[in-house]
Amino acid sequence: MLKLMLSTFISRLATAVVNFGVIVLISRTLGPEGKGLSTLLLVTLVSVQMLCDFAGGAALVYLSSRYRVFSLMLPTWTWAAICSFGLGVYLTFSDQHQLHEIGWQAGLLCFINTTYTLHIHLLNGREWFKLAAGLLLLQAIITFVSLFFFLRSDPEVLDYFYALYVSWGTLWFVSIACIRHIRKDTQLLDDAKLKVFHIRRDIKKLFSTGAANQLGHLLQFFNQRIFFWFMPAYGLGIYSNAVALSESIWMIAGSVAMVQYGKISNMSDPKRAAELTAELFRATLWLSFLAVLAAAIVPASFYELLFGPAFKDVKQSLVVLLPGVLFLSGYLIIGHYFSGTGKFYRNNLAILSGVLVTIVGFLLIEFVTKTKPDEITAAAITSVANFAIFFSVIWFFKADSGIHWNALIPRWNDVQRFVKWFRPAA
Repeated sequence: MLKLMLSTFISRLATAVVNFGVIVLISRTLGPEGKGLSTLLLVTLVSVQMLCDFAGGAALVYLSSRYRVFSLMLPTWTWAAICSFGLGVYLTFSDQHQLHEIGWQAGLLCFINTTYTLHIHLLNGREWFKLAAGLLLLQAIITFVSLFFFLRSDPEVLDYFYALYVSWGTLWFVSIACIRHIRKDTQLLDDAKLKVFHIRRDIKKLFSTGAANQLGHLLQFFNQRIFFWFMPAYGLGIYSNAVALSESIWMIAGSVAMVQYGKISNMSDPKRAAELTAELFRATLWLSFLAVLAAAIVPASFYELLFGPAFKDVKQSLVVLLPGVLFLSGYLIIGHYFSGTGKFYRNNLAILSGVLVTIVGFLLIEFVTKTKPDEITAAAITSVANFAIFFSVIWFFKADSGIHWNALIPRWNDVQRFVKWFRPAA
């Protein structure tokens, strides 16, 4: 188990590094404005994908071990096609949108990305973790290589769009082949012995399971990305790079939470689950704090050297974002306690508190100061919103588990205990 977790983490880390290389490549070639426009392009596609994921989404990890994989693909593909068609129609009639001229191509790309992601969930549900992680790494590599060649002559923002087409399209076909393979594999599950998904009988379960999981993701996406839609392209290019740098720190909490989720899901003692969560919460705060501190002390000249001279202000936005990153790292641990115990609504309520803070902050800027949000303002409001999420989920955790406040205060020996917990003997 430990070896599997380590190999998966290394794959995720390698994928993050390659994806960061894509950010650097776009920033140095297209500048802040080009980076901002490419960010809007990706956010547009991901926004529709969030709607597509209400039919299954990450909940397919759970459903794929209970139904035949190809019987699950028909309803999820159908819903993805409907949402992607809607995107194509919207872009075709929105002549001010940057994707207006390629509206139908964008709709098709959205369908490819959404269904490819569904294939990854199906692979994870059948416990093909290494294969799924490998596909994501290969996708990132193909995106980087394709973009590198597209940008070599007459670089433009749509080069990123075409690079995504190459990588997502290639891996879409590869993932189909992988799905066919796991269907025939009987080492874990015999697909022929599983139930067939029937529309009339099971469609409600598909949407209810997907919606329960996806609502929190949608709220959090709104909370973290709302300012992307209202900032000028140049400022967004700088701010989006600061966001990418700050959110890379979540890999620490995300990796811990992945293991915690599996442990708690199989625990019958709720008290032990709460105690384990408190231990991991404290250790994760320490580890995340060290990463936040390292990011804060890196000189601004390094980011300017990394992204290009026009990105000298990335450090200012990053420093303001970092406290919120630390808060949300703590939320991820307690949030997975509620996910592991089946209480998703607690997470949704906590995230909703952050969304309310974001909305209030946005309205104050829009109607009181009558200005558009800049990088620093957006970073400050996002950090305060993450602060609200952090304390809301702690409040829910204490009420649910009855654990004392002192159990959540970081201690000097927390990291040492954390390392000991991960040893194979444990």
